[in-house]
Amino acid sequence: MALTGEHPSAPGADGAPGVDRADRAERSLPALRFVRGSWTLLGLRLAVLLLSSLPTLIVAFAEGARLGRTPYFTDVVGRLPMAHLLRLFGSLSPMLLPAIAISVLLFVLADQIVTAGAIAWLARPEADDRAGDGAPADAAAGPSPGVIRAVAEHGPCHLLPLLRLLLLAIVVTTIGALAMSAVFSALERHGDPAGWSGRTLVLVLPLSKALLTSLWLALIGTWVYWCRLLTVVDRRRRLRRTALLALQLLWRQPLRALLCWTGVLLLIAAASAAILFGWRQQGPLSPGGAFWLWPLAWMFALGLKCYAWHALLRAGVLLWRSPRVAELQRGEDAPLGVGEALGRALRRFRPGPPGP
Repeated sequence: MALTGEHPSAPGADGAPGVDRADRAERSLPALRFVRGSWTLLGLRLAVLLLSSLPTLIVAFAEGARLGRTPYFTDVVGRLPMAHLLRLFGSLSPMLLPAIAISVLLFVLADQIVTAGAIAWLARPEADDRAGDGAPADAAAGPSPGVIRAVAEHGPCHLLPLLRLLLLAIVVTTIGALAMSAVFSALERHGDPAGWSGRTLVLVLPLSKALLTSLWLALIGTWVYWCRLLTVVDRRRRLRRTALLALQLLWRQPLRALLCWTGVLLLIAAASAAILFGWRQQGPLSPGGAFWLWPLAWMFALGLKCYAWHALLRAGVLLWRSPRVAELQRGEDAPLGVGEALGRALRRFRPGPPGP
């Protein structure tokens, strides 16, 4: 994934026997360090996450204040039991679902624009220079007004191809999830009369289904990341051609392009799930130092997501620009010719004019 450099101990350009330890450590992880405008990109990403969730948070806080005065919930000592928690969800206002839908729609649109602008910014040739234009190293990670301009310029022009890609990803994800659900349902129907243990039916099968579903979602997320990156970097507009090119890249670079990206996405999802699980296990907290533990932990998780998003985009740009995939870089952005092939096949089997 280009998280590691190509020259951990190579001699320097000036003929020196080797680079010092600090320079070697810096150049060995090029995707993890910041470049000029990185802080602005992280701020934009964090703003997208926070602002898109505002409709849901406003309705949820209003509902929490209303339900917080109900004795059924306030008289519980310690952690809220599962029965109370399920009733809490059932007592929520119907306005919460439209609020969630609005939040998801805002996030989808803003994410496509900001991600496309971030890829375009990180793919600039001068982005490989740490300080850029002779600026000092400390300025490399500082705010850059050019990032906002790049996002506003490049983000909207790639919105339609990225939305088409998102629809394709939803279709592929749904097909895979339905197929997996059908397989595990068949296993459950077979296991009960076959005498499988209750541990297998109640614990092993649901846990295996959850793990495989998470892995499937992470794999699709990795594929979508690469399709978005290739669309923006090379300004590709043929969705099927770009999707196949991304699959070829994942096949030829399984460690850098597939395993690392999938692992990072799984770790981020696991960290978020761990925070939610820890919050669920914790009893009510009175306002004070411990009261702010979970909001701070959630903000830290959001910051970690933003940094991983930046590192993945940076790593993808570095790998796609490397000589390792030079052959794939020359892939054409032309139609696959499926429609023309179907037209020729139909004309071939079309009956001719009747004879005299």
